[in-house]
Amino acid sequence: MSQTTIIETDYATVWYHPEAGIVHHEFHRFIHGDQFRGVLEKGLEIFKQYGAKKWLSDDRKNSALPRPTPVGAEGLGARCSPPAGITGRW
Repeated sequence: MSQTTIIETDYATVWYHPEAGIVHHEFHRFIHGDQFRGVLEKGLEIFKQYGAKKWLSDDRKNSALPRPTPVGAEGLGARCSPPAGITGRW
């Protein structure tokens, strides 16, 4: 299966797997704040641009997020239902 590397830093790598329609990220160390948000926002951009079907997250090397990173109603954790056009198990 082919893959395209979207982001590759000391903190994270994001790939897109076109045949499977998967955005895939791996955190290499603790990440938060603008770097964390940037990785997820770029992944979301690729997800929308290519009409991806799934997102694979490898967060094993990350830790709990500190309080200043928004994860509530205004933050990245706000989406509780699938975006328009996404069907199946969410």
